[in-house]
Amino acid sequence: MDKTNRIWYIMARCLSGEASVAEREELMQCISEDITVQQQYEIMSGLWQEDIREQPLRDEDVSEEEQKNVSRILQMAEVQQAMEKEDEGGELIERTLVRRPSRVKRIIFITSGIAATILGIWLFGKETTVAPPADNTQVIVAQKGTRTQTILPDGSVVWLNAGSKITYRADFEGPMREVKLEGEAYFDVKKEKAKPFIVHANGINIKVLGTAFNVKSYPSDKTVETTLIRGLVQLSREGNTTVKPIYLHPDEKIIVNRTLPVKGNNAVVAQVESRFELVQLDTSAGKDYIETAWMNNRLAFHGDSFEVLAQKLERWYNVTIIFEDEEVKQLNFNGSFENETVGQAFKALAVATSFTFKIKGHEIYVGSAK
Repeated sequence: MDKTNRIWYIMARCLSGEASVAEREELMQCISEDITVQQQYEIMSGLWQEDIREQPLRDEDVSEEEQKNVSRILQMAEVQQAMEKEDEGGELIERTLVRRPSRVKRIIFITSGIAATILGIWLFGKETTVAPPADNTQVIVAQKGTRTQTILPDGSVVWLNAGSKITYRADFEGPMREVKLEGEAYFDVKKEKAKPFIVHANGINIKVLGTAFNVKSYPSDKTVETTLIRGLVQLSREGNTTVKPIYLHPDEKIIVNRTLPVKGNNAVVAQVESRFELVQLDTSAGKDYIETAWMNNRLAFHGDSFEVLAQKLERWYNVTIIFEDEEVKQLNFNGSFENETVGQAFKALAVATSFTFKIKGHEIYVGSAK
């Protein structure tokens, strides 16, 4: 389980006296590395010590909203553990949710008063912003240079790539489960026939019942890409009922071209064009798709121009790339990065294809080889 995602649960186990030696050592290591973790642990410890002197916590004392928050926290722990035990085909092993000890549940309830703060720091990763609710709307943001994961109200799991944001109703009220995406995300949707799941991405609506798929739709991109891993999805253009929807099958990717953003009345509108390309994915390497490599902390690229690759590098490393001439933008690259620093990445690119670069803080200046 990822350390930032499991820290909340480990703290609860430590405070309730149910943590293993390994879990206590892991928490101490986190505290020694990050003073913020230490401060939040002290707050939780104080709340716990104060509350155990009061009357026992009863189910009727806990609100329905707090019950949902705890369920999501515990479910996140189970999902993370399941991810570590993938089968050979790459599919997640189905597991029965284990009922956690009541004392662990109690400590999570006790600290629910600071849940919004702590969830924003740990449950979704310290790099992720959880915007305050407005009109029952929840906003999850993965900042540039980070990737994160969360569970939606219906139990569906979403992974967000760097520089991405999803918006949805916190209770999924209504006849449909709707999510608005800006950026890139991988969805593993819980099947619910009576309540379709729809992703709105830059003028494209992606409708599913229960499936796993990846959507890439950054505001600056010229295309909207949807890659289907399993199940069936239906794509249609928002506000256009005259064109028949397109159905995507497993191991297929659809690339929909759209116009560049144009300025409207105090807004930027992305107009969707009618052109699209349907691509059959290369399955020779199993399920190791380049489209979902980012979920395994790997930035993969194939045939990308430097101009296109630069956008990915900017989001991945949280930097700004400045081209000093037009010619260098046309260079093409194949490869991937995993644990490399931004400096190591650019040195490797420069070896593959000659160009010059200078790194000044968070800005990288790139020019043609002299």
